[in-house]
Amino acid sequence: PQGTEIKQADFQKSLFKKLPLRLIFVGRIYWAKGLDVLLKSLDKINPENYILDIYGPDGDKAYQEECLKIIGSNPAIKWKGLIPAGETPNVISNYHVLCLPSRVTEMAPLVIQEALASGTRIIASDVYGNSSSITNGENGWLFPVGDSVALQNIVTAIINNGAVLNNPNSRQDKLFSFRDVAESYSKIYNGLV
Repeated sequence: PQGTEIKQADFQKSLFKKLPLRLIFVGRIYWAKGLDVLLKSLDKINPENYILDIYGPDGDKAYQEECLKIIGSNPAIKWKGLIPAGETPNVISNYHVLCLPSRVTEMAPLVIQEALASGTRIIASDVYGNSSSITNGENGWLFPVGDSVALQNIVTAIINNGAVLNNPNSRQDKLFSFRDVAESYSKIYNGLV
């Protein structure tokens, strides 16, 4: 498992009771992170049914302009800037779903661990790194890379049946500290010596 300094918190999640569905994107604003895929997926969904807040540094101005054109005058989508260091799990805990539409393989996204720590469900593209942390239908949902229609279908299904977010049987993964991970590798290495 991936190590982290994040502590499994006892966040008081507000259960999904009524619309709007609160979505969050956290990541760098550039093509590989797939924000445009998420924006296109929301284009045909009634903006009264969701809120999307976007957090992250804007490294690629041309790509950001492309995303702004997709957003147009949609009042449900807001640019929020950067999250202060160490506050990501607290911020994510205020949302129902974290969206991670990466176009490229992720190593082991810290934002997934932060979402898991806060009890927030995840919708992510089916790339390694995402799929190694998410079991489809248990602690989140996976969709084919770049497929905005598949992502739209997942978001629409959640809007139509928000109870899936309140499932008490949903898997809550244990997070491992760097010490836990180091000790597990030491056991493996010592067993080989």
